[in-house]
Amino acid sequence: LAWLRENIPLGLVQYTADYNGGATWTKQAKAWSLDSCTITVGVETTVATKSPAAHGIITIRYSLRLENIKEAVVVKADTFTQGVIDGDKRQYKLCLTSKSEDIVRHISTDMQPPPPESGRVTEFELDFNDEAVAERVRTAFLHASGLCRNSKPEPF
Repeated sequence: LAWLRENIPLGLVQYTADYNGGATWTKQAKAWSLDSCTITVGVETTVATKSPAAHGIITIRYSLRLENIKEAVVVKADTFTQGVIDGDKRQYKLCLTSKSEDIVRHISTDMQPPPPESGRVTEFELDFNDEAVAERVRTAFLHASGLCRNSKPEPF
């Protein structure tokens, strides 16, 4: 878990796109809690545009039990569909899937609207600009998930 805590923040994707007169996105993977088999991770996205109304931070947090992760894959994707002017044109999405809707997702923003939103989902993503780092984090998540599954006492 210490390795994940140190390496998840390497998930950094930055780009400027020809959107709304030019907008810059910085997506930073975060690890808020990785001290046990219950974790909170996610992404903090900073958006900067010429319009103050479309300038701010969007935070998405995912809370889950590691043993519920059933699959993890890394997918190469474009960072934005409307023409990246500068920065990372591609990203590597680490997609993690759980056994059921047991991942709690909380979205908050200082941009108006929308208000904060919470719900349950079956998957989440962390974005990286380096495929090798994304693959190492994927492997570490699967390893930690296996350790957490195996640490449960057997029923009688």
